[in-house]
Amino acid sequence: MAMLKRCRIQGSGAHGVLVEGCCRGSGEAAGILPRLLHCTVSDSRHCGIDLDAPLELQGCLVERSGTHGVRLAAGLGMTEHDVLAANTVRESGLRQSFGCNVYEDQEPCGDLWE
Repeated sequence: MAMLKRCRIQGSGAHGVLVEGCCRGSGEAAGILPRLLHCTVSDSRHCGIDLDAPLELQGCLVERSGTHGVRLAAGLGMTEHDVLAANTVRESGLRQSFGCNVYEDQEPCGDLWE
């Protein structure tokens, strides 16, 4: 299982943390997810944390993202409420006026390999 704990990710030229759809796997069914715990993600050019696959996100600070603080792909089973109940996300949308602290995609993008 992949885990980052008490790390600082600062000044990314794209997304601070990207969890791609290819990270979905057998561990997900068993409740074993990648984990990002008590980390700070700040000053990302685009999204601080961009989730196309589930991630355990606990005790993190995500701030000053260019677009969205946390982007949730449709169908993850995570909501804005879930993210904000366990983490602090603030000051997003610095580069894009439509940016927000937590953004939930409404339509699943589908599998590019189908």
